[in-house]
Amino acid sequence: MKRNALRRDRLDSSFVDSSGLELKRSRAESRSAATLQVSNLISPATTAVRSQQSDMTYVYASVIKQLLIFEQNADFVFTDYLSSGLHHTVEPKHVYITTDWMFDVSLTLSLNSDVKHLALTTFHRYLSGTRVRISQMQLLAAACILIAVKHDGEYTPDVINELMYMSDFTFSQPSLIRAESIVLEKLDWRIAVPTVVPFLKMRMYAVDYPKSVNMLAFFLADVAMQHSRMLAFTPSYIAEAAMVLSQSSFRETSKVVRASRACRRCIETLLEVWGECRLDSVIYKQYRTEACGRVSDVLPPNRRAITRFYWTDSA
Repeated sequence: MKRNALRRDRLDSSFVDSSGLELKRSRAESRSAATLQVSNLISPATTAVRSQQSDMTYVYASVIKQLLIFEQNADFVFTDYLSSGLHHTVEPKHVYITTDWMFDVSLTLSLNSDVKHLALTTFHRYLSGTRVRISQMQLLAAACILIAVKHDGEYTPDVINELMYMSDFTFSQPSLIRAESIVLEKLDWRIAVPTVVPFLKMRMYAVDYPKSVNMLAFFLADVAMQHSRMLAFTPSYIAEAAMVLSQSSFRETSKVVRASRACRRCIETLLEVWGECRLDSVIYKQYRTEACGRVSDVLPPNRRAITRFYWTDSA
């Protein structure tokens, strides 16, 4: 990427569109990928306690899931914003490059999956309702990361310095703070919305999948966040699709959780974007490490293999 890929334009309240420029990629040193933290249920000492714990987990998980579904449907208009006509110059490649940079920053800052996906969701929520200049997309991405980190309570002044460094100082600290304020105002300060991660973790709580299945599901959830057309589906559907494709890839049929009929189009779309994952992307390299089980090397299943996870019309 060229050093002058992004201009130090002053950020205005509308992020008005302009001609496109490539994002400046991170010049940070090569880093080992951080292993994703997948929560596990505590194993009780006795069978009786285990049974009681399982029953309580099921009851509370059901309530939490319904609440998350209600929240996701109330707070977000699910649409492919690049196909809606809102953005005249922003193309899928610009979203892909920007989100790839966000994954790079997430690794550098050692952000957990919840914070990472909150930043990505905030980024897409803003773009779904506001036109943005291509030259300002990296600044917008940095602002969304800053918001997510602050929401998680892990903010330190070093975060801003790292964001500026990884952008090769293409924007100033006042511009970043201004961008943060604009995003918050546009989203009515409503940041804590459901992402794909809690839905994935709930499925992993419910069924004791092998680590490889869980890791591939997280990889697919990350892949989904790089493509605007996946925004046509709710986080719960994306999580369901990720688990179905992961199970199908590893032929994990002993603990089949079938996909709902409404999720089929999401599964097929995620299968398509999986095939488009670039070998030089940050997430591909991250999940290609031994710590992540090299799951990015797993080949997508064929469509016929996936059908065993669908409910039949007679079901």
